[in-house]
Amino acid sequence: MNYKQLKEDAEILIKKNKKKYLKICLDELKLNTDEKDLIILLRSEYIPIYISLKDIFQIKRNTTFLGIVGVNGSGKTTLSQFLKILLQSEKYKVITFSMDDLYPKKSKRLENANEIDPSLKTRLMYDNKLVREVFSELQNWTKPIKIPKFDKAIDDRASKEKWLYILKKPDFVIVEGVFTFAKPIPDTELTAADKFLNSQVRELANSYDFIDFKLTLLTDSIDNIIPLYIRISRNYDISKLSCRRHKLLLGENEFYCI
Repeated sequence: MNYKQLKEDAEILIKKNKKKYLKICLDELKLNTDEKDLIILLRSEYIPIYISLKDIFQIKRNTTFLGIVGVNGSGKTTLSQFLKILLQSEKYKVITFSMDDLYPKKSKRLENANEIDPSLKTRLMYDNKLVREVFSELQNWTKPIKIPKFDKAIDDRASKEKWLYILKKPDFVIVEGVFTFAKPIPDTELTAADKFLNSQVRELANSYDFIDFKLTLLTDSIDNIIPLYIRISRNYDISKLSCRRHKLLLGENEFYCI
C-alpha cells in the first residue's frame, strides 16, 4: 500500500473514530498536546502505522512483530502504548517490551569494564544470549514464556517476580529500543570499548530479520544523540534528523518517521 492510500484510509478511520483516538491520547496516555496537533500525529503517523500492522497480520495470520527504534525522547514508548491500547480494544492479544530489559547483568558489565574499558560498566548494549533466547521463544511459541525486566533504580536485572509473564500466544509483539536493527561498522580507528560494542552489534546483526515491520523514529533535533549512537547505529540518517516529523518514508515493510 502506498503512502497516499494509507493517508486516505487513515483519514476515513480518524473521521469515524476521532473521539476514541483522542481519548486514548488524552485520557490514557496523558499527552500534553492540543487536539489539532494530535490529529496531525494520528493522520501522519499513528493510524497509518496501525493500518499497516493490521494488514501484515491479516496476511500472515500469525504473531506479527513490530520493531521500533529511536533515541530517547523520540516517542517509541508513546507510540507502542497507543498501538497496544487500540489493538487490545479490538480484542487482539498484544505484548510490548523494551530492549532495555535485555541489558546484561551488572556483574557482567563490571567484568567487561575491568577487562576491556571502564566505560563498559554503563548500560550500552544487550545481553546477546538473552536476546536470542527471548526472540526464539516468541517466534516458536510452544509454551508460556517470561521476559526479564531491568530495574534502573538498582542498575541491574530485576527479580523474577517482576518479569513479564506471557501466558497466551500474542497476536502482536511490539519491541522498542535505541539499538534495535543497529548494523556494525568498520573497526578502523575505534576505541577498545567501541570495538567491543561493535562486535556485540555484529553478533545480533541478523537476529532482527524475523521482525515483520520495522519503524525508525527520527527526532527533530540531534542534541540528545550521543556520539556513540551515531557511530554504532548507522540506521539513523543524520542528514534527516533536522527535519520535522509527520512524513513517512516507506520501504519494504519499513517506515521512517521524520
